[in-house]
Amino acid sequence: MAINKISMKDYNRFIENILNELEIGKRVNLLTFKRDRKVSIIKISNEKFAVEEDGFKQKKFDDLNRHQVVKLMDKLRDIEFPRSNMLHINRK
Repeated sequence: MAINKISMKDYNRFIENILNELEIGKRVNLLTFKRDRKVSIIKISNEKFAVEEDGFKQKKFDDLNRHQVVKLMDKLRDIEFPRSNMLHINRK
């Protein structure tokens, strides 16, 4: 389990990269600096992902392809991390 930080400037590039790097069955958690809000990406298969939102809202999005994950994560960035400059990254 590794914990890193990323700048919000690198958010979109990080999402694209993590979708390629993530192993099947593994997850990556994106947390606010205060760690009170979290969005998780879980790789189900080579082309299927799930996203869990745990912060302002609690939702789970299943059976998403890469393009859908990128679009959803862009929307969730504005909802869950509106004033964040840095995010904590927790890979499991």
